[in-house]
Amino acid sequence: MYKMKTSPWAHQLRALDYLIVRNYGALYTDMGTGKTKVAIDLIVNREFQCTLIVTTKKGCDVWENEFSKHCDLTRRKICVFKLSNLSTPDKLLKVRKTFGSAAKNGVKVVYIVNYDSVWRKPFSSYLLKMKIDCVICDESHRIKAPASKCSMYLNWLGKKVPNRFLITGTPSTESPLDVYAQYRFLQPSIFGTNYNKFKDYYENVDVGATLNAGFRILDKKQPYLHLDELKKKMYSCAFYAQSSVELPPQTFIQQDYTPTKKLMSIYEELNKEGVFVEGKDVLETNNALAKATRLQQVLSGYVPMETDNFTRVIEKPIDSTRAEALEDILEGIGRSEPVVIFAKFRYDFGEIEKIVRKLGLRYGELSGIRDDEKDWSKGQFDVLAVHYKSGSESIDLTRARYCIYYSLSNSYGLYRQSIKRTHRPGQTRPVTYYTLVCRIPEITTIDEKCVKALALKQDLADYLLNEEEE
Repeated sequence: MYKMKTSPWAHQLRALDYLIVRNYGALYTDMGTGKTKVAIDLIVNREFQCTLIVTTKKGCDVWENEFSKHCDLTRRKICVFKLSNLSTPDKLLKVRKTFGSAAKNGVKVVYIVNYDSVWRKPFSSYLLKMKIDCVICDESHRIKAPASKCSMYLNWLGKKVPNRFLITGTPSTESPLDVYAQYRFLQPSIFGTNYNKFKDYYENVDVGATLNAGFRILDKKQPYLHLDELKKKMYSCAFYAQSSVELPPQTFIQQDYTPTKKLMSIYEELNKEGVFVEGKDVLETNNALAKATRLQQVLSGYVPMETDNFTRVIEKPIDSTRAEALEDILEGIGRSEPVVIFAKFRYDFGEIEKIVRKLGLRYGELSGIRDDEKDWSKGQFDVLAVHYKSGSESIDLTRARYCIYYSLSNSYGLYRQSIKRTHRPGQTRPVTYYTLVCRIPEITTIDEKCVKALALKQDLADYLLNEEEE
């Protein structure tokens, strides 16, 4: 019988059964399916003396709260220390003060630290000297870049720790090769420790294009090889199961609108020429992806113009029809419902805030400069505007059953994760998603292309590349 404070769902119990007999393993259940509880029950039942949990900064708060919810800390003699809010020297001081004394008193310790700081000295050097029984990498796709300092450090740390686990809903966010660095930490023997050999085996290189370009280019029709073998190796030590929790239905609504003639004219010129000039100011693009981004900004109602000496960028408003379309949706939803709005550009947030305040609603934000998510969850804000990168991981937005995409992300992975913020265990009501899409006569706008790319489960860059070839 397992020691548990809270009752598990069926898939959580199966996951614990799978992981508890292993010294290394991965947990790949979907977002919002209670992976954190499984890990906590694993720590408690394996009775690890010292556990290090590495996660996102936002995730540190989640783990601290989840331990209180799912573990009787006093009864199990476990102390949990969240280190993300401390400076690097203070992290070191905290660990030094607590590690030795806990062992003497028969108390087990859990340290929770964020990816951005775990590799920084002198804290990182001290961790390498400690007797750590278990390391858990939560949102482990964060270490997918093999050459990053964090990924390399966790590779070194993993060699010294007997029990290692990965937790993520998206092990491959952009490429099948994302798994290499994660498994280098988890169990190096699975994919080896030579990244170049790994790439040579699983990538299908277009030799002619590579020679002409001077850098590695993959075959466009079949960019990867041996994917069945790669998947088999991945799941040789990984648990995956569909959630046993039945979720309410989802409805997706595309809200089309037509912009002003001024915006249409600017969009057509930029789309055709790749450049827009107004007086001494210029908006210029030098590749397809940069052009796509600039076109998205135009559809958001502004043009980022460089001055004649190219020293600064001026955001010139040109159109407010997207904001007006948002206003129509919010008025239709009504004042009593909390709403989540995802947006891409900093300019978008200013426009959203204007509309929210115009309607007499309370505006909150989750972005690189503000974090009102907790207060929004407590009901202190009516609308929460969320940046994709800030709101793609470790947050629960199930207070809302209405979600609006003011501007779309180019990344299918981020878009998929954004959907799961509101549609996950804890959500008891049907969820409706509105997507604002600008339409211009006789032109397929970048909004429409982005919608098509996401429907095909592609990043916008890949969709545009395939479109050019056709």
